[in-house]
Amino acid sequence: MKPKNITRPSTVVEQIHKALSTAILNQELKPGTLLKEMELQQWFGVSRAPIREAIRLLESEGLVVVNAFKKKYVRKLSHEELEEIYSVLGCLEGFAANLAVPRMTEADLSRLEENIRQMEKAGREKDLTVCTQLNFQFHSAIIKASGNTVLRKSISSIMKSPGWYWLTRAFYNDPSLVATSIADHTEVLKALLARDPEKAERSVRSHFSNIRSGWKDQM
Repeated sequence: MKPKNITRPSTVVEQIHKALSTAILNQELKPGTLLKEMELQQWFGVSRAPIREAIRLLESEGLVVVNAFKKKYVRKLSHEELEEIYSVLGCLEGFAANLAVPRMTEADLSRLEENIRQMEKAGREKDLTVCTQLNFQFHSAIIKASGNTVLRKSISSIMKSPGWYWLTRAFYNDPSLVATSIADHTEVLKALLARDPEKAERSVRSHFSNIRSGWKDQM
């Protein structure tokens, strides 16, 4: 049996892909930035082949676009695309919360309470990376608790869209959204604790609406 601590080492392509995707998500490489292969070769000290393969992966994820002249650019996301993603996610995750109400155990609810406390602490310390991780964990716990495989797969497919990459970095684009998320998560938790499916669904939808209102004028 393979030991748990042995993992497959990353390839050069994977390392370059991770570095570039992180730079794009952190907006160190801003939307519209031209990616020049020769420049990237110099940055990473590699040949052209792994650069091209890494860019191809970024293109398949929707983070990079290639124009008619074969020039590669960091993709710009439109208001409309993000609005559509948030609207659909609000509906799907709201339904997940509805289904999760009778299925969540006291231990599950206690973990959500602890999640909110940790997010409050990370918010005070302005640790946006931890805030982002805790936000994802909060939503994932409710989706998992729904017990609906089709619903989980539908949400997962959206998480593979280019817009999702931007949404996961929302706190970095506007740190004030941390306080909004904490307040909204608290309301969702109250509905779950009250075992009120309809209120839980409304609270999640309201959460997505509040977050959307917070960033839409900044894009």
